[in-house]
Amino acid sequence: MIMAEDPMKAVLHYAQALKAPRIRESAARLAEQARD
Repeated sequence: MIMAEDPMKAVLHYAQALKAPRIRESAARLAEQARD
C-alpha cells in the first residue's frame, strides 16, 4: 500500500469512498487539535 504525501488527503479520499461524512468531520477536528 502506498501512503499519500498528505495524510489528510488520504483520510478525505477514504471518507468519501466509504460515504462516511463523520470520518471527514472527525479528521478535520482532530487535525486542528494536533496543530495546537
